[in-house]
Formats: sequence, structure tokens, C-alpha cells
Amino acid sequence: MRKLLPIPKLLELARQAFNAYIRERDRHLGCITCGAPVDDAGHYKPAGSYSAVRYDEQNVNGQCEYCNRHKHGNLDRYKEAMVKKWGIEHYERIERECRVSKKWERNELQFIINTYKSKLKALKNGATTPN
Repeated sequence: MRKLLPIPKLLELARQAFNAYIRERDRHLGCITCGAPVDDAGHYKPAGSYSAVRYDEQNVNGQCEYCNRHKHGNLDRYKEAMVKKWGIEHYERIERECRVSKKWERNELQFIINTYKSKLKALKNGATTPN
């Protein structure tokens, strides 16, 4: 019988898979806020505070370490760039959805892990994704 991983471990594995995909997806685009090379997967609405949009591909974009970590997301520029990249309707959707608290279930996290491992593999094998 396979031992089930605890939810915190699944959250970490989901974060790793999702962030790796975002970094690869946006690698050629540069940091969403300054254009520098992508080091991080930067959340517009932080994952720790806004669980409902933690794994939202439009809430999370490639960012350089400086903007993401030292400028705390460079949020003024981030909002402007996010609206330009995804459109105002997606920005407004994220603003609405981030107000909801989300408790992640084991099956949802496993789905996220599997999905983003597959999407990353496809990107690395030459598949493209719309931005």
C-alpha cells in the first residue's frame, strides 16, 4: 500500500511543478516588470495570502529575482504589464477570485503536479503555449 503524502508536501510539490512551468513558459519573454532574464515565477497576488489564485497562470508570470524578491514584486509595473499581457478582464477576474480563501484538496494538488509536469515537458520538447 502506498503511503499518502501530507498536504504540506503536496503543496510544495505543486509549487515546484507550477513555478518551473511558469519560468520556462516566460523564459523568452523576460521579466514581466523590467524585461531582465527570468529567474522566478512572480505572483501578482502572493501565493501565501491569496490561495485561490496560487496556481493561476495569469496571476503568475516570469520575473527577475530583483523585481520579485527585492522590489516585492514591483507591483505597480506588474499590474500595468499584466493588463497589457492578459487583458483587463483577466486582471479584474484575478482581483475578484483572490478574495476567496481556498483550501486545497489532495486530489487537486496531485492534478496540479501532474498537469504542470506534463506542460513543462511539452514546452521543453518544443510545444508552444499562447501568452
